[in-house]
Amino acid sequence: MSYRNSNLQRGRKVSC
Repeated sequence: MSYRNSNLQRGRKVSC
């Protein structure tokens, strides 16, 4: 799940 890590690094709360 690299997309989740990317969102966390960007500071975004997107589960989709």
